[in-house]
Amino acid sequence: MDFALIKTDDIEALKNELKALHNTTSHEWLDNEEAIKFLKISKRTMFRYRRSGKLAFSINGRKIYFKKSDLSELLENYYKNSG
Repeated sequence: MDFALIKTDDIEALKNELKALHNTTSHEWLDNEEAIKFLKISKRTMFRYRRSGKLAFSINGRKIYFKKSDLSELLENYYKNSG
């Protein structure tokens, strides 16, 4: 049986990396109304984004859901640097 000693600082660094990884891979879902508020757009614009394929979505029954990460990515794509 082999044993290895790990420094407390290394364990903390690993914990932080795992937390960051979890935050980037976990998906928070927003319903249609929440997504509209998040993007600050109209219902019609949201409909156009869905219809055109700009935004992926999931339907469960009569509710439409979006990944928050997809909404953020859409905003990033339209981000313009003023500098």
